[in-house]
Amino acid sequence: MNFGFGGEDQGGIYHSIYDDFYWYTHFSDTDFAYGRALSQVAGTTVMRLADADLLPFDFSDLADTVQTYVRGLQTFATKQRDEIGERNLEIEEGAFIASADPKESYVPPAKQEIPPHLNFAPLQNSADSLTRSSEEYRKALAHATEKAAQR
Repeated sequence: MNFGFGGEDQGGIYHSIYDDFYWYTHFSDTDFAYGRALSQVAGTTVMRLADADLLPFDFSDLADTVQTYVRGLQTFATKQRDEIGERNLEIEEGAFIASADPKESYVPPAKQEIPPHLNFAPLQNSADSLTRSSEEYRKALAHATEKAAQR
């Protein structure tokens, strides 16, 4: 799990060489209010989860994010093939030489190897399985919560 507070400012300090006890106590959380609150939230959460019969998680956001990444990879692969293919065609046709300044020495770029087509089927199948599993878990959690409420 990753606990944290945010949203009060647009700052966003990540760890740096200045991230020491002095900086923390003088600039970041001078009275330890956030540190204490975060510790209480984390402690209460861990105790709640330790006693839970069924973990109250929602994995649908993770599944949606993974699906987005898979689509992004496919789009990126296609875009790379198209862009490199177009550039190689421009090199073959002499477009870079034709548009170069004749008063300057110029060496046209070298052709690049076009990336191969990748088989995304195993990745897509895994992402789809994650999506189905997250939906099944959501239904099981809803059913268990409903049964617990009826007791």
